[in-house]
Amino acid sequence: MILIFHYTEDCKIYKVHYEGFVEWYKTYVGSSSVDLFLFLSGLGLYFSMKKNPGVAGFYRRRLVRVLIPYLAVAVPAWYVYDMILTGESAGRFFRDLTFVTFFTEGVRWFWYIGAILAGYLVYPLVFLAVDRCKSGILRAAVLLLAVLAVTVCAAQMRESNPELFGDINIVVLRIPAFLAGCFYGRVSYENRSVGWLWLFAAAASVFFVSEVPEADSVIYVRYALAAANISLCACGAVLLKLLQKAGALYTVISWFGTHSLELYLTHVAIRRIMCELGYLTCEPLYEAVMVALAVGSAWLLGRIGEVRIGRRKECAG
Repeated sequence: MILIFHYTEDCKIYKVHYEGFVEWYKTYVGSSSVDLFLFLSGLGLYFSMKKNPGVAGFYRRRLVRVLIPYLAVAVPAWYVYDMILTGESAGRFFRDLTFVTFFTEGVRWFWYIGAILAGYLVYPLVFLAVDRCKSGILRAAVLLLAVLAVTVCAAQMRESNPELFGDINIVVLRIPAFLAGCFYGRVSYENRSVGWLWLFAAAASVFFVSEVPEADSVIYVRYALAAANISLCACGAVLLKLLQKAGALYTVISWFGTHSLELYLTHVAIRRIMCELGYLTCEPLYEAVMVALAVGSAWLLGRIGEVRIGRRKECAG
């Protein structure tokens, strides 16, 4: 879904092929698959913490899982972009690599990595809130209060410092999706069925998304699209169970799920470099080349990670 979104975004930026399905997808789906990423990440973290409750081990596992592929992709990507293509200084290279320019200039190239690392940093505290609330109603109330607090802070930032809000709202307005995943993680872990809730949320979200083209608030747009993406994909999870019997198709989908982080990194890196060199990925041929390179690079990163894990297990054995 993110691959498709970036294609539609390029079509809009360069005013090529921006019509029909491309325009519909950019308007009504947009980048809301990132909210789904964050929701699923929060959900998975609850399982991870339950299985291995130590905070030090939690941080170590998360940092290794994210930082190694990030540095493997971002270091050469930022070096090529900053030091070769745009002739920037080494200081600029390190500021870009460490997300400093995200806050100072709104540089968003690998913003998701910085966002998820921040989520990992605060997650142990979120886990305590989720795990110590014995009542489902109490957990729902805590979640709603947290989302309300984030929304109020975002609205105040939009009014008091619109430039900063424009730079970082891409992260701030994704916090509710991550928190929702953290709280829903317990429901999933305890294997409690709430299918009716997802059906209701999906039906309601379709109505709210229909108002997106006329909405003048980025807060409304991000929340509406996020709710629709997450709830509709939750309903679609039933179909994914059926695909387990579909052989090769399920294998392909599983690969994308397993290597989603690596594919995100390689995709955004190659896309940016290609566009900078004039190979615009809004053109189908260059888009196909970019996807092939991204998938191949993600596969290679995944293989390196598997070998590293295998060697670590051998040493432990």
